[in-house]
Amino acid sequence: MSARDKLRDWPTYEQTTSAERHEIARWLASALGPRFTAETKLVGRRGLVAVRLDRPRISYVAIPGGTFLMGLSDLDHEDAQGRIDPYEDEAVAFLEAFRSCATPVRYVEVPAFLCARRSLRAADVKILGMECDADEPTEAATLSPRDAANAATTLGARLLSEAEWEYIAREGGKFSWINAPADPEEVAAALAGDGPHRAPACTSGLGLWGLALGEWVADGWHDSYAGAPADASPWDARDEPEVFRGCGAATYPWQGSGELLAMHAAFRHRACDTFEELHVRTAMDLP
Repeated sequence: MSARDKLRDWPTYEQTTSAERHEIARWLASALGPRFTAETKLVGRRGLVAVRLDRPRISYVAIPGGTFLMGLSDLDHEDAQGRIDPYEDEAVAFLEAFRSCATPVRYVEVPAFLCARRSLRAADVKILGMECDADEPTEAATLSPRDAANAATTLGARLLSEAEWEYIAREGGKFSWINAPADPEEVAAALAGDGPHRAPACTSGLGLWGLALGEWVADGWHDSYAGAPADASPWDARDEPEVFRGCGAATYPWQGSGELLAMHAAFRHRACDTFEELHVRTAMDLP
């Protein structure tokens, strides 16, 4: 079986040995070219392989392929309903609006791909010849939709699709909340706090940092998933992204119980004046 085939789905990957996983990393680095180096350590609770881009210095995790149920299922809705204040009218309305735009649910097949372990930092953006408002080089950068798409292209990468983003947020369909099994509010508080944000709650089981800070994805906006494709490609991709995901930590501390819902892996939001600039996580296809 080829190194590429070992990433085709989770059951196949989980049967590989540590030596085979390091072999996959070396194959990826070689196939991607001289700008990439195989990481020597496996990543996250699930022992994923990673490669490192030399400039800007960004690690990419190889995410095995798989099929998952995308959107807010009845079980997800029941779970979310139990976490908000039923007497808070705004929270109840927020949940129903969430349900409306994240249904009908559907199974989506996601091919294996490479996902950046973190969003772009201020130093990365500078290397790409762009500017952002971050004060420190290591601070996560926020960019407008157009600048986000341009940064990904300049890097030789792309933005994730909505399906890919939800797939990683669910850890391949394993969880419903970002960085589970950690408590959603614990995750939001850790990411929204001061300091280096190295608390375990800041990183998912796939070794991905900062998923709850709000990130652009490549899709155009649709009011529901009616007519959505069954594959993981961006739906009606735009030059300027119209959708973002995972903004629960961006608004913490929350003003009402409904804001917790933005920590759900299925939560999606249309670009708006409240969030004019957001974080940029990039992805690449397997070579």
